[in-house]
Amino acid sequence: MVNQTERETSWIEKTFYKRECTYFIPDTEDPDRCCCGRPAHWHGDDIDEVASSNESWLPGLHTEHAPTDAFGTIEFQGTNHPTKAQQWGLDLPNLIITMHGGMANFDLSPKMKRSFRKGLVKFAKTTGAWVFTSGVKTGVTRHVSAAFGEGRSKQFKRKLVTIGVVPWGVLANKEQLVGRNITCSHHHGKTAYVQSTLDSHHAYFLLADNGTEGEYGAEVIFRRRIERHLYQQKVSKGINIPMVCVVLEGGMNTIRAVLEYVTDKPPVPVIVCAGSGRAADLISFAYQNATKDGKLPDRLKVILVDAIQDTFTCTEEQAKELCLEITVCLQRKNLITVVNLADENQELDMLILTSILKGTCSSISEQLRLALMWDRVDLAQDYILDRENGQINEPLESVMMEALINDKVDFVKLLLETGVSLHSFLTNLFPNYRYTLLDIGLIIDSLMGGAFKSMYSQKEFRQKYVAMRRISSSSSSTTTSRKSMMKQTSYLSDMASSNLFQYPFHDLMLWAVLMNRQQMALFMWQQGEGAMAKALVASNLYKRMAQEADADVLESGISGHLMENAQEFMKLALEFLGHCYHIDVDYTQQLLTDDLINFSNATCITLAVDVMHYDFVAHNCCQNLINDIWMGGLQTRKNSSIKVIAGILFPPFLAMLDYKSKKQLKFMPQTAEEHLEDTVEDEDSDENEENDSYDLDDDSIQQASPVRTLATSSSMPKLSDALKAGQKPPMIRSMELKSLQKIANEKQRGCNVSVHLKKPLKLTKMTHKFYTAPITKFWFYLITYIAFLVAFSYTVLVRTLPTPAWPEIFVMAYLVSFAAEKCWELAVLVPGPLKIKLRVFASFYWNLWDAVAIVWFTIGVILRFNPSTLNASRIVYTLNIVFFYIRILGILSVNKALGAYSKIIGKLVSVWV
Repeated sequence: MVNQTERETSWIEKTFYKRECTYFIPDTEDPDRCCCGRPAHWHGDDIDEVASSNESWLPGLHTEHAPTDAFGTIEFQGTNHPTKAQQWGLDLPNLIITMHGGMANFDLSPKMKRSFRKGLVKFAKTTGAWVFTSGVKTGVTRHVSAAFGEGRSKQFKRKLVTIGVVPWGVLANKEQLVGRNITCSHHHGKTAYVQSTLDSHHAYFLLADNGTEGEYGAEVIFRRRIERHLYQQKVSKGINIPMVCVVLEGGMNTIRAVLEYVTDKPPVPVIVCAGSGRAADLISFAYQNATKDGKLPDRLKVILVDAIQDTFTCTEEQAKELCLEITVCLQRKNLITVVNLADENQELDMLILTSILKGTCSSISEQLRLALMWDRVDLAQDYILDRENGQINEPLESVMMEALINDKVDFVKLLLETGVSLHSFLTNLFPNYRYTLLDIGLIIDSLMGGAFKSMYSQKEFRQKYVAMRRISSSSSSTTTSRKSMMKQTSYLSDMASSNLFQYPFHDLMLWAVLMNRQQMALFMWQQGEGAMAKALVASNLYKRMAQEADADVLESGISGHLMENAQEFMKLALEFLGHCYHIDVDYTQQLLTDDLINFSNATCITLAVDVMHYDFVAHNCCQNLINDIWMGGLQTRKNSSIKVIAGILFPPFLAMLDYKSKKQLKFMPQTAEEHLEDTVEDEDSDENEENDSYDLDDDSIQQASPVRTLATSSSMPKLSDALKAGQKPPMIRSMELKSLQKIANEKQRGCNVSVHLKKPLKLTKMTHKFYTAPITKFWFYLITYIAFLVAFSYTVLVRTLPTPAWPEIFVMAYLVSFAAEKCWELAVLVPGPLKIKLRVFASFYWNLWDAVAIVWFTIGVILRFNPSTLNASRIVYTLNIVFFYIRILGILSVNKALGAYSKIIGKLVSVWV
């Protein structure tokens, strides 16, 4: 820290210098005082040379420069919030505003004062500008200080950069400021007429010293050089930092300053506040009466000369010279904007910005980039785009890129409304990216966990993406031939049209979530399709990122902020589910079970389970869907478990159970295999089921009967769009809605519409639906498991014989089939290499429990067939059976009544262990 401070001090002393008078040239009015303004005794007796009294004093000839000895931190006493300029580590400004006007105090009407302060504050808040003033508490700076100081928040003052360029010779108590990197106090108080005090509402000061005492003018050239240097800096892709001059009141020097600004290269726009007095009123009078080409009639020139004489009490020659300067300014009338502060319809901030755009920018993209840099979407919408009437003939993808990088949601929305294509934007790759989409895919897969495989990690996308990057990099090479370039460009265009980014809003939402840009993520969530799925994925990513941030002990508050974002998306997903459920139950259940190709072929309900969104899963829609899936093809309301057990124990009883109709079965979520089986059965039975159709001459009733499956994704965009609009979208049904409407119309007209009831399912169909229903599988599994426990308990309790008895053989056979089932489950659990399969398999607690139990039992069987270790095998059996008794908790967890209790017991056991 010390070395850094010393380096900063050394740099300041090498860069900034002070000037001291080394010649005593008597003043004609006061012979005892030098022309520099200091008395003779200040110069001392050891002056190298005394110049002739007829010689003119010049700073460049009669002064010497030395390293500055006045820099550090100023604490303004008597103010509510002392300003401490600890370090000038400032970024380049987005805009420079230089204030010019009278140095003496002047008043404005309350209305003009209020308008000036409001416009200046709004301008400074949004644009990130640097404000240059004279830095002393007089004249125009006093009004600027009042605008930035009264009632402003600490945050606003910290962001505001106000720089005062002050002549060293006019400062009161400047001896307090002398010192190398010191912290000094500066008191407000009454000073001599020729002396001024620093304004406390400025953050930074530059003290200009030309060796004079009590005279203004030392800061003029210095300030102009600083402004010109900043004005020439690049702020955004070849755009110089824009600058504007604001004139409030002012004297003769103000008119000359305006002339310098409008004739400079590049020129600087000028805002003149009419009604503020003196120079501002003279310029505004000439501006309003000049012709379009900036010429002033001779009779008005005479009036202007008289007005100048009356205003400044100067000679006629001086007035004519000032009049000439004003007319030269008017030749660049497009750079001057006159604002009437008394007019409430004129906003100072908007006029300042539009004058910059009018005077410095040519292309629409440059103007939009400036508006983006200033964070003024109203300027872009009401001035830039409105002026073009929507006819924009240049690409705006670069502006979209800057809007996304700078997290400007309003600008992104405006550009989309203007017609920017996100598909084209994402397809045209930008060079020099540190991370590729392949890297992002790995990050998403890691955060989502399990078998989730993002689109960026899929083989097809990787091949296209790598090919596009290779072609893009080769096409930018200067050594590529023209013919080869055309071929590559054509191929690149074909690749772009191959739906590489089929859902661009999905991609940008994932980017916004990973960048923790919540407002941008919310905006992208609102666009496009799949709102429910996107909300669940976003909440899952935020939740996992919060866990990672908490584990890495990052900056305090990051983890909590990420969790808040996750909760917001979880709330949106739940609200969207409720809205859809209120519109149509069947369509909403299809939303829950549709396969999401963009999100690893997951479904909304599985995503909700992954993120542990309990409120979502507990919603009536999800519960009804789960119950529907649980019952399978059965349709029993009361005592369903007893009826299923009776059907298992007494198979003829299953013919007495109630089953769903074919129409209801087709609405149930199905796997691809089940859908294929039903399709084959329907084709075989079409000729024998003529009585099952409607007696109408409309073939569409019998043609439309596709099944809703878990692997259906093409209908997802239409579903979400229609549900958002509160409409019923065209869905996959057993018959078209038009046909149903036709039937209803026929009934209303009294026509004979014969709608026959369906015949009961065939016995083979009943048997298949009964034994494939999840509830049947559960009870069948539970019954066999109880039999297994009874046999295992008997084996443990009785004496172990050298030859296994039938209960022990049953136990062995059961566990062999159980182990085979676990191996099959591991094989088909998720697609991908064995490493991913094992990771997903191990993520479930009961899978690890089962694996340990199987291995433990295998050890017992090996010991059991060795006579010398027969007793040891019995001990292993005794310990092993504990695993299977505890496993009952996992089996009973699916029961409506006992599930909650089994969960509680399981958690208590895990805590105890």
